[in-house]
Amino acid sequence: IMALPLDVQPEYVMKCLKANKHVLSEKPIAPTVDEAAKLLEMYKKEYTHLTWSVAENFRYEPAIIRASEIIQGDNQSTTTTTTKKIIGDPFLVSLTIRAPFASDNKYLNTPWRKEPSWYGGLFCDAFVHASAMLRSIVGDAQSVTAITSSNADFIPGIDTMSANIVWPNNVLGSLSVTYFCKDVKFELEIIGSGGKMTLTRKTDGPGYRVVTVSNDDGERVEEDFGYGGLKGEFFAFAAACKGEGVDRNTPSEAFLDIAFVEACLLSGKDEGLKKDVAKL
Repeated sequence: IMALPLDVQPEYVMKCLKANKHVLSEKPIAPTVDEAAKLLEMYKKEYTHLTWSVAENFRYEPAIIRASEIIQGDNQSTTTTTTKKIIGDPFLVSLTIRAPFASDNKYLNTPWRKEPSWYGGLFCDAFVHASAMLRSIVGDAQSVTAITSSNADFIPGIDTMSANIVWPNNVLGSLSVTYFCKDVKFELEIIGSGGKMTLTRKTDGPGYRVVTVSNDDGERVEEDFGYGGLKGEFFAFAAACKGEGVDRNTPSEAFLDIAFVEACLLSGKDEGLKKDVAKL
């Protein structure tokens, strides 16, 4: 298990694999798509007999798994009998993230985050969670147009983004993200042909709340979930090392996570130029 500075971690992932060790490495897989692609290629060629997981707790958060079941129509929940695809076919996605990083934040003040060697800085490390969540619930985006900015002098790199996303089947989305703020807000809303779903960080206790509202009869279903992603990803890694279960945090998934992040950053760097995510 390794949690090393992002710019040196790829080197040590490869060293561990060469030493015939299973690896659970911190997210993101690498600071850039190019580095991630090289790692993934080497892993697929020589080391698939070993388990390599890239730790992304959002894939194992019970609320995010539930949201994915609702949107994708695959009801695997053991606690609910909600009808498949309760909100119909999704066509509009909105994600708002306000995640404050104060100047004295201990994670922000680690040397490798204060002086990042890759474009985007903290944004790569923080926004990759949202990338994994959106991919789990909505799927892989086709394109992104983004405007980014840096507003806090104590946050190196990008700290704010406004973006428009297009998914297959003409699903449209908007993202509003900042890490330079005081209050916490995390809200994903998805509108479908038969209703809507919201996934929010709870303000009255730890965890998340998933709410669905049907267009047909206005029925509102509210489900609360505690945090469980960290425990889930560790248990899944241990099981995968024994050849058991299904690992959601494969390096291939992690590669696609950072590809979406990089597409957003590159679009912002080019002042909103549309980027084809798949071409990365």
